[in-house]
Amino acid sequence: MQFIQKNFTRLCVAAFLITSGFGVLLTLWPDFMGSIIDARLANTFFARLLGLVLIPMGLCYLFARIYNQCKNPLLTLASLEKALAVAYAITALAKNQVEFGVILMIIVDFAILVFGVMAIFIPDDQSKEIST
Repeated sequence: MQFIQKNFTRLCVAAFLITSGFGVLLTLWPDFMGSIIDARLANTFFARLLGLVLIPMGLCYLFARIYNQCKNPLLTLASLEKALAVAYAITALAKNQVEFGVILMIIVDFAILVFGVMAIFIPDDQSKEIST
């Protein structure tokens, strides 16, 4: 918990860059991003749509840092997206729908999920200290 408190700004910016960055790249180059994570993207329209969803999810992390009073709802929303992404990726991996390259995505999304959930439970008085 101390690590989250001390590095809250860095972790929010990193989660923003990773999530929104992946969303932008998935929107602009779905075939290239599919080859990076070893996923066979059958429909580039839905890959681009997923990318457009990831961009505001990443913004949730940035806004959680900027607007302290909205931190918990924003991190809850973003963490739910990460939980669904991890669950879906593990299921797709178990069903042989994706290759093992998706494991890196699972690890990164799970780490961001753990950060989001732990940051929700920072008490308000301590989270105010972070912003000063």
